[in-house]
Amino acid sequence: GINAEDDVKLAVGVNYSISKGVIDKDHGANPPIQIDVVGKSADDVANNIMNRLPKNSSEGSIVVLVGLSGTGKGTTVKKLQAMLPKVITWSNGNAFRSLTHLIATEVGKDKLTAEDVTPALVKAAVEKLSFEQFTDKGETTFDVVIDKTTRVANIQNTTLKTPLISCNVPTVAEQTQGEVILFARKAVEILTHHGFNVILEGRAQTLNYIPTEYRFELVMPDVKLLGQRRAAQRIVA
Repeated sequence: GINAEDDVKLAVGVNYSISKGVIDKDHGANPPIQIDVVGKSADDVANNIMNRLPKNSSEGSIVVLVGLSGTGKGTTVKKLQAMLPKVITWSNGNAFRSLTHLIATEVGKDKLTAEDVTPALVKAAVEKLSFEQFTDKGETTFDVVIDKTTRVANIQNTTLKTPLISCNVPTVAEQTQGEVILFARKAVEILTHHGFNVILEGRAQTLNYIPTEYRFELVMPDVKLLGQRRAAQRIVA
């Protein structure tokens, strides 16, 4: 199924980054708090998580949410976004797309191969990415910036959504998992330091590298049920 395929691809990328020495083999993550979602509404699940987060802290919290597809992670994130003050959902997608944009531009061809994505190109591209503070309409906000000039918010639905980027992201992602993990770790640290609550949702293999005590895994002990929920989600979608 889709979970298994994604996990294999991700494992290849993570192991490659470990072999390059970009990240440690030992991620040091504490085991997640498991929440059995069977028979629970999305509100129940979100409340369960909210009850475990610190109250009225000026420092933000990092909330990591993992679980197989079909366990309702997306819905839970939406509920948490509505319940938490100063909340930001971090996705590695824009970092991968930005790196792909930089590398594809540099290589100058439509379809990148793994060989095109050399360590030197990766290093140069990563050095062009930064995470910076802005003031939008009087509000403090942060954004990924390319080449010190281009805010990702301004190109995420245009330049970064082109077929050139979409078709090359998997190739670049496999070579840059570790670099993006480190970038995310730094960005999330900056955000919580400024009092933001940050939600990260995705795969344990990468999110284990984000240090936090608020790590949750949505589980369905009965795998048959998971298949039914996924089928139902597809029909709804």
